[in-house]
Amino acid sequence: MDKHLSIRNINYWLILNREKAQSVNEKLSEEMRELEELLSKGDSAVKEVEEKAKKVEKEKKELDKQVTEVSSKLHEEEEACQQLANSTKKLEGDVKRFREEVQNMEEK
Repeated sequence: MDKHLSIRNINYWLILNREKAQSVNEKLSEEMRELEELLSKGDSAVKEVEEKAKKVEKEKKELDKQVTEVSSKLHEEEEACQQLANSTKKLEGDVKRFREEVQNMEEK
């Protein structure tokens, strides 16, 4: 049961981090759109804006990678939880069957 709680905590942590990464990703996407607007207006600081846009793109790619990793970890944890639940059900069935066998032996 402690492992199940620990897995829940991990799942909760992964979800929170995924949401944080998505929030930052949205913010960076908005900044990138603003920078692209400045470029289209022909601002005199085009080079500086291009550098900022590249930086934002790089950060966005890194965040996308992090979101993918967190999503993958979350999926793995969900599968592990399901496997634990299945194992628990099997063990409960085995215990019940063994008890019945012992009871039948005692009655004979």
